Amino acid sequence: MLSGCGGGGGPAPASGEASSGEALSDEAPAAGTRPFASPIRVREVDTAPRWSCRSGEPLPRDCNDAYLDLARARSRRDPAAYETCVATGAEELLAARDRILGAGIRPPAAIDAVSLSEQVRTALRLDVLAQLPLVLEPGTAVRDPVAELGPVIERAADPVTRGGAVLEREIVFDDPAVGRFPARLLLPRDRPSPPAVLFLGGHLPDRGGQIDDAIELRGGRELAAAGYAVLVPGFRAYSASVQEADAVVALRCAGLSLAGVHQHEAALALSLLDLLRADGTVGPGTAVVGHSGGAVHAVLLSAWQDVDAVVVDAVADRFLNVQRVGPEEVQIIDETVPELAPLWPCLYAFPEGLGPGDPVCERTGGVPPTLRIPYGFDAEGRARTRAFVGEWL
Repeated sequence: MLSGCGGGGGPAPASGEASSGEALSDEAPAAGTRPFASPIRVREVDTAPRWSCRSGEPLPRDCNDAYLDLARARSRRDPAAYETCVATGAEELLAARDRILGAGIRPPAAIDAVSLSEQVRTALRLDVLAQLPLVLEPGTAVRDPVAELGPVIERAADPVTRGGAVLEREIVFDDPAVGRFPARLLLPRDRPSPPAVLFLGGHLPDRGGQIDDAIELRGGRELAAAGYAVLVPGFRAYSASVQEADAVVALRCAGLSLAGVHQHEAALALSLLDLLRADGTVGPGTAVVGHSGGAVHAVLLSAWQDVDAVVVDAVADRFLNVQRVGPEEVQIIDETVPELAPLWPCLYAFPEGLGPGDPVCERTGGVPPTLRIPYGFDAEGRARTRAFVGEWL
């Protein structure tokens, strides 16, 4: 397994058995809390804020520069060990996959909500990420000039109207540790203080980037027109290609995980909804809807954050989504976290089960209502999503 040899402290052992869930810190955040040491702030700008990747990629899915900065900053005490770890990281993940699948996944027979939250946060290194110094290294991970004040959200002072019934606002999140990423907020024109939906898009969208795909093809705009505030963040290093693989390995060698960073960003999006709820823009209730890779993140998020309902159209590939795709190329999806493999049946303890022969884990307490629909969010799936969200919000 990757040992976190870059000096940041490595992940927990990658085995097929569930761990005891020992917290990484005596003062780890409690389940349901947002993982930020400082409150987020809003910066109003005259025009729609613009997100850009320093290395020039036009879409966030192809941009991994801030993540590589973070990994290097975490590993600066022993850069040689970090580089060695990065060079062998993909092969070690392949070996971990084969070892776990060969031995078989052995989940706990049952797990409660608190233990599951602790073990998910530990496996994803979320508590380590939450405890990072806000100023890691000048010129690398820090994006905001007043970083000690915590994350910043940039948004235009006035939303724009497209399609008549829906108001749209472009947003850029600016986090001192993980950098800048874009999002779009849709608000129904005729429903004040609507319930909220956090919509997490998938890899390889069929239209434009993941934000446009989630809004236009997977039902985001339809949810907004039906009376919900819909927030769609854009994950970086989400290309199912080399940019994603490099970020997975680099962060893992630095004692973090790309899935954990994406969870941190999704929790920051929930924090924005909290802020909007406080000023009346958004009303009570939050559902998380996920398509493809976003469905994996929706389930993970619901294990350690408070949400009222979850809709997904896909199931994680045992959190071992790594494969060789060429003589010199290994595809590594962000959800590849071997330490999560024993929890796979617990996270997906759906009433209908995972499939014949798959291990079973009983999950008790704090399980949000969850709907699983066929992959792709076709017209029937989108209608079922709206009905399910309406039932619980």
